[in-house]
Amino acid sequence: MQIYKKINNIMKKVEFITKDGKLGFGNNTFSVVTHDKVLSVVRKHFVDEGVIIIPSQVEKGISIDGTTSKGSKKIRMEALYDVSFIDIEDGSNIIIRSEAHAEDSGDKAANKCLTYAVKNALLKVLMLQTGDDINKELKNTITDAQFK
Repeated sequence: MQIYKKINNIMKKVEFITKDGKLGFGNNTFSVVTHDKVLSVVRKHFVDEGVIIIPSQVEKGISIDGTTSKGSKKIRMEALYDVSFIDIEDGSNIIIRSEAHAEDSGDKAANKCLTYAVKNALLKVLMLQTGDDINKELKNTITDAQFK
């Protein structure tokens, strides 16, 4: 069962991911770490360690048609996924069950939902901190002398 060791090796190499995107609009805007940012930080380490990720939808997702408060079309997708982290050498694996929700005005809600499930599984398995600025985040957890 090498998968645990390999995940731990990846955890040693990646400790923090800075937020790189914004969601929402107006006063409801907040910072997020995007799926692409997570992949750009962790992918090389997964390749080096020989770990692949395979997501699968556990059951048929729920698609809810609706409208926004301004009357625009909105589709909400809700689904449950198993995200498998697999050691390519011995086949050992861990499976993270991830529930995800996503909204879109077109046909992208299902793909957004899958993307969100994988991103969250990666963040949780690797116990990654996400923040706007690593120095700001670290400064909040150590003294000024330690920070310098």
